[in-house]
Amino acid sequence: MKKSLLLFGLGSVILCTVGATGQDIAATEKPLHQKHAKLIAISGKLSDDGKTLASDATHRTWVIANKDALRGYEGRQLSVRGKVGPEANRLEVISVKAQAAYTANWGDSAFRR
Repeated sequence: MKKSLLLFGLGSVILCTVGATGQDIAATEKPLHQKHAKLIAISGKLSDDGKTLASDATHRTWVIANKDALRGYEGRQLSVRGKVGPEANRLEVISVKAQAAYTANWGDSAFRR
């Protein structure tokens, strides 16, 4: 009788501590939406070496994580969509769109009189 009561008490203590430990681990994990990278759109000029993108609007410099995605666009104005990684200034490029440079056409209606 004493042995079964002792085993029951010891078993309940072990179960309570395991349950409490599981609750602590779940509380310290980050929510699922914070684990994923944030998707953003940036327009700016790509450096001549293709490693950084200087934003026009925020005057911020982004380090490009996948430089191969921007090969051939060095030194040009771009619109880039990408994911911001754990480091705040690191950008993984998803899509690229080169911005066309506008030049005035003397035949436009704005120049006619």
